[in-house]
Amino acid sequence: MNFGKLFGKKSKSKSTQNFNDHEKFDTGVKSSAQARERPPARERIHSEAILNVYSIDGSTVVTGSQDRTLVLYDLLNHRISRRWVGHEHDVMKVNYGRLINLVVSASRDRTIQLWNANSGSPVQKLLGHDLVVTAIDFNPDNTVLVSGSRDNKVNFWDIKTGQILKSIVIGRNLVTDAKWSHDGSFITQTGEDKEIKMYDARSMTQVVSFPKKQYIQLSCDISHDNQYLISTSNGFNGSGAEISLWDIRQRKLLFEFYGHRATVNSARFVDQTASTIISCSNDGRAILWNVQRNAMLAELDVDNTTGLTSICVMNAQKFATSDLNGRLNILQYDTRQLQDVFAYPDISYLELSPTREACLNFQLNELPAAVGRLTELRILILDTNNLHSLPDELCNLRELLILVLSNNFLTTLPNAIGNLEQLESLHLANNRLRDLPASLFQLKNLTFLDLTSNKLRQLPDEIGQLTELQSLLLYDNRLRLLPDSIGMLKNLTTLWIGHNRLRTLPRTLTQLKQLDWKHNYSSTILDDNPLVNPPISVCRSGFAAIDKWHQKNSSVKPLNLHDIRKPNDVKQNIDTQSSIGDDTTSRFSVRISTEFYP
Repeated sequence: MNFGKLFGKKSKSKSTQNFNDHEKFDTGVKSSAQARERPPARERIHSEAILNVYSIDGSTVVTGSQDRTLVLYDLLNHRISRRWVGHEHDVMKVNYGRLINLVVSASRDRTIQLWNANSGSPVQKLLGHDLVVTAIDFNPDNTVLVSGSRDNKVNFWDIKTGQILKSIVIGRNLVTDAKWSHDGSFITQTGEDKEIKMYDARSMTQVVSFPKKQYIQLSCDISHDNQYLISTSNGFNGSGAEISLWDIRQRKLLFEFYGHRATVNSARFVDQTASTIISCSNDGRAILWNVQRNAMLAELDVDNTTGLTSICVMNAQKFATSDLNGRLNILQYDTRQLQDVFAYPDISYLELSPTREACLNFQLNELPAAVGRLTELRILILDTNNLHSLPDELCNLRELLILVLSNNFLTTLPNAIGNLEQLESLHLANNRLRDLPASLFQLKNLTFLDLTSNKLRQLPDEIGQLTELQSLLLYDNRLRLLPDSIGMLKNLTTLWIGHNRLRTLPRTLTQLKQLDWKHNYSSTILDDNPLVNPPISVCRSGFAAIDKWHQKNSSVKPLNLHDIRKPNDVKQNIDTQSSIGDDTTSRFSVRISTEFYP
């Protein structure tokens, strides 16, 4: 997965020339969509808090609890397969060695215990820490175990002999978690010193440290390609509680995900592409994050009033979390019920689109009026839904910079759309618009306007008020005339007017000095228009030829809209062999893809 462009330096600029530039905005959190689904299973399997849960396979998990026991739980049959008893204090962490079929547990009693997963019998007890053991993980071939403790030690254990291969003591390094890379070459470790450390697996020595964070780092996970790392922070009262995404090679912080309201106890990469993260928190919430969009993808309903302590991935749609009441919560990600999407009024990015990587697997038939509460929104993406109209409350979003409404069934726009005074990019392709509200032309900051594949018959004179406009896409409409005021768009660099019913072009087009007409002709600038004034052959030669033609034919009466509606009255000025075409059907359909958006 290429994060090169995605994680550039965050900018506070409002420039939206490129639709994909929204990744660079300082959006704060934030949220793409929240979808909740009732959990299919919620079992109390411990008498006290579960502190850690680990997935053995897609149908079995092992848990460790404050009740001093471990549980092997069968998710298919919803039953406890085995309970291990042996620790004298809380079981802090659990893990599983697939190649050796051993479960391992770390405890507040300062010991590490290996258990046979089949028989349940204890195999070996590892002694070497002076305080509570808080981190354990196997290397990929299950021959070495790394452990960490509040005693400032990181120990490397030989699984065959049970002996310590190496012990590293670092002052104030109260370990909270440790993870072995998937290729076995390094280990990452978080601690209460707010720092992430990396160890070389071969030499078993610390090699680098990541920049120190403001809050204690509680857990970490490594992407399957060993390029990226996530860590979680403690937090309270709206401070901290972030998930941090790091570039391992550069030891660089790429992005921080905010949305939890309390300490984030655990986070995991969901898939091998590192495109999704799942996290859980003391606020009782489990959240899926879309890495590419730097945004919240879904909130999974745990139906919980207590904190979540740990989370593991069963598959890309199924997760297990543990809580302080001793319950195991099995979560299934399903966006068929969209709820509480407007519960976070401070979000700056919202995407509800079934065609994009991040979002829905159904289509919206109606946009709720509650969208008007999201007054901090900068980017709103609603393409490819079943929207026939928009609520007036949408016009309350006065900070909006990008609005994407392509591929819907809109016949009108809200009359107050001009209230979106900060709007810079408006995408309306593939709708059914016949007219545009007058207030649309009050959007003084608009630089991009896409009206491709609608049913527009007329472009109002007020179009000339959009003096900041750089791209105007009118491809595949029913336009018969362009107003002279189009010549006022001095910043225009892109104008698509192909597949319309234009018979004449205004001479004012030649005033658009930044518009490279001849160079862009092949890009469907004018194709499929019955032009006669000037003829298409002249138009193809560029603005100079158009201007020369107008000078030579200054006596030719310009066509106006009234003339075009009565072609029999102006036969002397038009080519009677040209056909306007069927007025009731659209001759061309353009489906806008992500790459098409400027």
